[in-house]
Amino acid sequence: TPDARGQRQALTGARWHTPCSTSRLGGIQRSCPDGELGMLPFRDWAGRITRQETLSNPVFLAACAIFGVLLGLVGAYALTRDFLELPHYPAGADLSLYIRAADALPGNIYAPEVNDGFDRYGYPPLLAEVFAVLKLIVGPTLLLWIWPTLCAVALLASVLLLTRSFGVKLPWQVIVLILGVLSVGVTMRSDIVHGQVNVFMLLLLSAGIHLRSRGWVILPALLFAIMMSLKPFMGAVAIFFLLRRDWRMAAWTLGLGAVVFIGSFLPMGAKALEAFSGWREATHYFTSAPFALKGDNQSIFGLAQRLFTVNEYSTPWVANPVLVNVLVGLAIIASAAFGYIGLFANRRAAESPARQDRAELLLECMMVVALFMAVSPLTEGDHMIIIFAGLAAALIVGFRRLREGTPARGWWIAAMIAWALPAIFLISPKPLPFTYGTYLTWYGLDGPEILLTGRSYVLLML
Repeated sequence: TPDARGQRQALTGARWHTPCSTSRLGGIQRSCPDGELGMLPFRDWAGRITRQETLSNPVFLAACAIFGVLLGLVGAYALTRDFLELPHYPAGADLSLYIRAADALPGNIYAPEVNDGFDRYGYPPLLAEVFAVLKLIVGPTLLLWIWPTLCAVALLASVLLLTRSFGVKLPWQVIVLILGVLSVGVTMRSDIVHGQVNVFMLLLLSAGIHLRSRGWVILPALLFAIMMSLKPFMGAVAIFFLLRRDWRMAAWTLGLGAVVFIGSFLPMGAKALEAFSGWREATHYFTSAPFALKGDNQSIFGLAQRLFTVNEYSTPWVANPVLVNVLVGLAIIASAAFGYIGLFANRRAAESPARQDRAELLLECMMVVALFMAVSPLTEGDHMIIIFAGLAAALIVGFRRLREGTPARGWWIAAMIAWALPAIFLISPKPLPFTYGTYLTWYGLDGPEILLTGRSYVLLML
């Protein structure tokens, strides 16, 4: 009541912010204004410092900024060394595959003469066409530096979007610290050097969910369509909207996804059908032996193959391919069960995603994406960068629930920890020794160490 509020303010000297509320999740029915995070008093009734007061403390913010800048300098130094280790750049980086495919246009970019060696171009043609246009505009030399720069800019934009537009506005000093931590991570540096599109996936997904939560349909559907035409497994987003019974959003996403995907083959003219067959063959190559059995395939499928089949990377526990199907089948059943519990168990009636709190919507969407990644035929380590969207959403919603005094306090703490676990692999400056994450450690796996190569079992915890 106003009287009680005034008495508490008089006793503690605290400034009181009226708590904004959030949409229902787990039986809590509230609604939160755009861009606000409900604020409790800076000090509680016992005079203890709250999280909000900590985030407004000048000393704390200055420490975040200084430490973030120092980490950023370390990350820039490490990134420079990564580039120098490839003296004939982009040779040795995935970027060379994309440029080679762009140079082959309008011919069949999946032809054997274009793709040689262990790695090859396996994306739909859209990425090669983007490279072809950029190369035409800026030239081949400048392209080598513009593309990694765009990857870094996409990462920056993703962090700003997740930390300023999903129900919380973190201070800029804290954002500098987050960027510093990310810059020293070996996975982030590798993605920038190789010119991988994973950071663009993170940006497209976050922006699309943000726009959908504001009531937009066609623009977010277009973003999702581009995302699916770069990494087809991100079609999990369309399945998420189907599960949410957001039929209009699902229809536009699938429709535009089909248009963008099919349209990317049209510039090849008479060779379009040949190119489509080449893309299917490339997809089969990446999702079967020997490529899918390498230690960097984090999915449960890859782990099962290393455990139960004769292969060049590991000594199997038991050479029985039937056990592969059993383990993968159990993982799929577990994913379906967890997905049902997470999306429907506490939901008496479907909510319109256009009216749902955007952090909750992102968290639910990322749960579906993570479960797809866990049972996918191929989930390479750097693909897990998109997990940062789920981690950000889990922290925003989780801390909000804790402030509201949810009876599920323990579960929310466990959920935030579970989302943070995969991030440990991404922010580590070096590949962690128990993950076997570099090509030098893909071979000769034996005994229990094989289990440590399948990080996607962590995803099932989410």
